Amino acid sequence: MKLGARIRKIRMFRNITQKELGHRLGYGENSADVRIAQYESGQRTPKQETLIRIAEILEVDVRNFLNPGIATRINGNFILDG
Repeated sequence: MKLGARIRKIRMFRNITQKELGHRLGYGENSADVRIAQYESGQRTPKQETLIRIAEILEVDVRNFLNPGIATRINGNFILDG
């Protein structure tokens, strides 16, 4: 599973909107959801520090984003790729 799909899957699992995630990352009102949509679609790739912050906000280990071959672990439960 690609990085953007992983971000989206975990974001949705946490019931956080694209706009909310964007706001929490510090993006402005007009660009918050657009920037997250770009990350999730693969149009843009977040910088490493942004990716670390996304992991913190979504309460997952950043390794869930860096190792695309592993299952994502959230609250002790695995969310399998696919």
